[in-house]
Amino acid sequence: MVFQVGDTVRFLNEAGSGVVKSIDGNTIYVEVDGFDMPYPADELIATDGSTTRFITKERELDKQESAELKSRLKKRMNPKLNGAMSDLFRRVNEKGTPEIDLHIQELVESYSGLTNGEIVTLQLDYLTYAVSQARDNKVRELIVIHGVGEGVLRKEIRQYLDSFQNIEYWDAAYRIYGYGATHVKIRG
Repeated sequence: MVFQVGDTVRFLNEAGSGVVKSIDGNTIYVEVDGFDMPYPADELIATDGSTTRFITKERELDKQESAELKSRLKKRMNPKLNGAMSDLFRRVNEKGTPEIDLHIQELVESYSGLTNGEIVTLQLDYLTYAVSQARDNKVRELIVIHGVGEGVLRKEIRQYLDSFQNIEYWDAAYRIYGYGATHVKIRG
């Protein structure tokens, strides 16, 4: 199970967050404004703990955390991405800026059986790893392709990026990506 009692969670389909108070099968009871409200597990995202990489304040992954994240991602990675973990910045746009595609079908061979929360968590784990590697390898700009959808992933990506003082971002070039990508610039 992705969630544990005491986890802080965010809602995929509404604003806000709460704390997991109890779990009954696939129903998670979350305390919101003093009330225990039932939510399906696939409508929640854990925002702290070892099951996710949501980071609420700026910090860099240490070598052990980076290795653990890489190992966890490799277990689920699509084999067609073979070199993607070692050659993360191989895919570039016409200006030479690396592109990181977070579409789930690009990251895993099969995502059947994964909840929406697990999918978003996996996508954000991959982004966390990409940002960490970009900082380590002095890659100063990235295009993060997230697609349009309902905007949940875009919102979570931008919340994550907001946790860094030395990262700025904006909508990527519309003529190339439409509304489905974010241009990220890493300073320093």
